[in-house]
Amino acid sequence: RMARVEIHDTPPLDTLTAPRVALLGDAAHGMAPDLGQGGCQAMEDAWVLADAVQHALTEHADTSIALATALTHYDVARVERVGDIVSRARKRAAMIHGLGPEQTHAWYDELAREDGDAILAGLKKTVVGGPLG
Repeated sequence: RMARVEIHDTPPLDTLTAPRVALLGDAAHGMAPDLGQGGCQAMEDAWVLADAVQHALTEHADTSIALATALTHYDVARVERVGDIVSRARKRAAMIHGLGPEQTHAWYDELAREDGDAILAGLKKTVVGGPLG
């Protein structure tokens, strides 16, 4: 019998910002480890936020307006992407960690026959969907 491993995450959030606050990394999107994207998404968060702040400061002399603009840009750029990755990681965790034994066994059987193409396609989808893709 396969042991069940408890995996906890944070459900996708509707927003990652408040008037003077931006959530990044696990605070914004704590996710199951099964896609290996937690740290990657934290770095993307930092890059997108820094870029948004830099651009906003060149466009607005008033730092309050620049900050509000940057936070809005960051939120729009990140909410959907990280929500999608959290959901994908959640689905993978359920498969891998035995929430549905038949599904878990089927996934491992498929993985044993995998030639790498599906894995590379998944990696490409994640990278191309990022802020530098």
